[in-house]
Amino acid sequence: MVRRWQRSHPQPAAVQTAPPVAPSQPDVRPPVRRGHFLVAWYIGSVLASLIPLGLIALHDADLLAKLSIFQILGRGDLLLIAFTLTIAGVAQLLPFVTRLKSAQLFGVILEILGGFVVAAMEIAWYSDIAARISAQVAGGSNVKAPPIHLITFGSVFMFAVTVVITTFCVSTAASCS
Repeated sequence: MVRRWQRSHPQPAAVQTAPPVAPSQPDVRPPVRRGHFLVAWYIGSVLASLIPLGLIALHDADLLAKLSIFQILGRGDLLLIAFTLTIAGVAQLLPFVTRLKSAQLFGVILEILGGFVVAAMEIAWYSDIAARISAQVAGGSNVKAPPIHLITFGSVFMFAVTVVITTFCVSTAASCS
């Protein structure tokens, strides 16, 4: 019926419509595999976040004759990096919470809560270290900074915990996308 009407009522040349186009193929992209997503996360986030430690080492190498891992990590800088990574890992997971199946929900809640607890521990410990070092530098006689070995080993441990938690968060987010 429409074609009869079109034949009997020709439209001006400027208004005529183009012939129908065959439907194109849908935009089908291959799914991103979880392994590729995790590798991109480690290279783009975890390894890139350690770059400031290299710069600290270069700066300290100019000032000190003997450079050690304790001098690089003994100020708690790795705790700040771990804190940032923890927040980034949890933030990677949050948009996908509504897409989760009920079987995954309990594990995701534990990942998110664990991330916030670890982030709170990292920032509280760093704040304590910074306050003690500042008080000692300012001349507080009864305030002592924590031992450099404790700060180094503790921040490496907290960084390892952060990497585990963010791996779970990013892995879950990759399986939901």
